[in-house]
Amino acid sequence: EAGLPVFVDKPMAITIAELRQFMRWHRAHGRILSNSGMRYAPEIAELVARRAEFGELRWITSFTCKTWERYGIHALEAVQPLLGPGFDAVQTIHRESSDIVHVMHRGGVQLTLAAIHDAYGSFGAVHVYGTKGQRAVTLQDTYAAFRGQLVAFVDFLRTGRRPYPFDQTIELMAVIIAGIRSREQGGRLVELR
Repeated sequence: EAGLPVFVDKPMAITIAELRQFMRWHRAHGRILSNSGMRYAPEIAELVARRAEFGELRWITSFTCKTWERYGIHALEAVQPLLGPGFDAVQTIHRESSDIVHVMHRGGVQLTLAAIHDAYGSFGAVHVYGTKGQRAVTLQDTYAAFRGQLVAFVDFLRTGRRPYPFDQTIELMAVIIAGIRSREQGGRLVELR
């Protein structure tokens, strides 16, 4: 509201009301950027560069510790560069201290995103499965990932060009919110379109 640029570290919104407010600020020419540093992880960049080796992607798993609300964006945004926009539906299986979130992408890829509160040693595990091959990686270079995140924000401030469209951030927040809504509704499938 003061006209200052804003960076929101993971996640930007966990309710529809919060998301709508950020959308209003964005439409009012607010300079807002929100993402997870895992989008910039070198291990993810390598998977993106080698994507053709896997053939058509069919399934991706991605893991985070802590809660879906606070850290689910790490698991989701780590794999978003492999897929691009197009998430269709979300379904959460909840147990005490964990959420396993199944996400469908219109490109035919299914994602299993796990948020298990106390499994700190498994943070950043990503596995990509395709028609020609598979690859498992662990996101270990968090310095490079978070540096990439901050450099993207500084570049956005300097140039005015977003590193990716704001609509992608809205879609990612919708997936996080749908995961919460599915959990609250006993695991009901929540469609995003």
